[in-house]
Amino acid sequence: MNKNRLAGMGLLLMTLLLVSMAFVSSVSAQTDSLSKNNSIDNQSLNRNIVLDADIDIYPDTYSYNKYDYGTINVNIDNYVLPGGFSNYFLKIPDGVEYKEVYDGKEPDNVYYLGNGESTIIPEWGSVNGPATVLYWMDLHTFGYDENMKVKVKFNSIDDFEFYAGDSATEAITGATATDNDRFTVNVS
Repeated sequence: MNKNRLAGMGLLLMTLLLVSMAFVSSVSAQTDSLSKNNSIDNQSLNRNIVLDADIDIYPDTYSYNKYDYGTINVNIDNYVLPGGFSNYFLKIPDGVEYKEVYDGKEPDNVYYLGNGESTIIPEWGSVNGPATVLYWMDLHTFGYDENMKVKVKFNSIDDFEFYAGDSATEAITGATATDNDRFTVNVS
C-alpha cells in the first residue's frame, strides 16, 4: 500500500472516529432517557443510522463469440451514516478469464477458485468455485460511489452467469444492508 493511500486511510479513520464518538454520545443520551422510563425502544436507538447498499452489474453486450473480450461494468452506490465499511465482490464464472480492471478501483483481492474451493466474503459467507472472485473493501463516512470496468475474455461456448454482492456496515452498531445483482451472457 503506498504512503498516500495510508495517509488517506488514516485521515478517513480519524474522521470516522470523531463522527462515531458524536453518534455514541447521542445514543447514550437516548439510552439514559429511555432507561428512566424502563422502556427501551430499538427503533429510537437506531433512528440515527442510515444504511443503503446498491450494486449494479451489466455487460457491454449480452452476446459474444468464443475468444471475444468483453467489459463487465460494476457500479456501487452505498450510504452509511455516520460511517462504516463497504465490501463488495464480482464472481466471474469458470470459462471466462479475468484480464484487468481498466477503469476504476483495483480489487483488494483476486481469488482464483478451483472446483471445490471457496473463499469467505464478509457479510456474504462462502463464495464457491470454480470461479474468479474480485473483492473490494473500503472504510468511509457517508456516501460511497465507485464505478469499475472489468475486462474479461470468453474462452468457452456456453451461457455464463455473473454474480455480484455488496454490503454496507455501520461501524459502531454493526448494522448491515446488502444488495446483489446478476446477469447471463451467451457465448457462441
